[in-house]
Amino acid sequence: MRLRIVANVAVSQKNQSKLKYILSGYHCRFINLQGAPNGYTLIVKFDGDHEAGLSIMDIIDRFRHQYLLANIRDRNKTVP
Repeated sequence: MRLRIVANVAVSQKNQSKLKYILSGYHCRFINLQGAPNGYTLIVKFDGDHEAGLSIMDIIDRFRHQYLLANIRDRNKTVP
């Protein structure tokens, strides 16, 4: 099974490089947000193994966050 995640994360500039370093080991992609009125500073994207995705979600849960997309794909079915 595969897990796809897109999440807004509020993380300080100081901790942003640490978070990117940790999540880059899981092959995550990032988009930096600057001047976002809601305080979110980073978008994290992941599309891969279900178990790795759960580990990523555990890491993201340490910060203020909002999941924009999180679904599981198993063969031809997608489960939100």
